[in-house]
Amino acid sequence: MDVTSPMPYAEAIELALGAQDGRVSGWSLDSDDGRVHYGVDIMPAGSNDDVDVVVDVETKDVRIDD
Repeated sequence: MDVTSPMPYAEAIELALGAQDGRVSGWSLDSDDGRVHYGVDIMPAGSNDDVDVVVDVETKDVRIDD
């Protein structure tokens, strides 16, 4: 996999918002154990706490990190 050209961040944000409704308050591109993933911070309506959503660049798997 080419880590210099991962999935566009807009696609990762779209996938993350499919798993968690709210307003995106930030995002990052990281790698861990050879896996590249986006971390998307989403602020649900009526909440003061961000929800961390992780999107795997290669598999497009989405999980909420709690």
